[in-house]
Amino acid sequence: LESAAENVIHVSWHPNGDYCAVLTTERLLVFSTADNSLQNVIASYRRPPLLPAPYFYSVVWCGFALLFTTPQHLQYMTLDSRVHELCSL
Repeated sequence: LESAAENVIHVSWHPNGDYCAVLTTERLLVFSTADNSLQNVIASYRRPPLLPAPYFYSVVWCGFALLFTTPQHLQYMTLDSRVHELCSL
């Protein structure tokens, strides 16, 4: 974690065990477990700077994409850190 104010909200393992998603009050991180550790961040998304924390509420794997909710949207992130909006809430 980058600061004392950043807290882990949820951890979600990919069904095949190769990836771990960590949802914090500030970021969404995806780790590769290829080397049997959680040191290799392969994708990340930070909350917009002007919006208050916690910005993220939940995360779930859908294939190789992560669905996540924010105060106004349902979005998904791919393993190359691209974020797309699915719908407004």
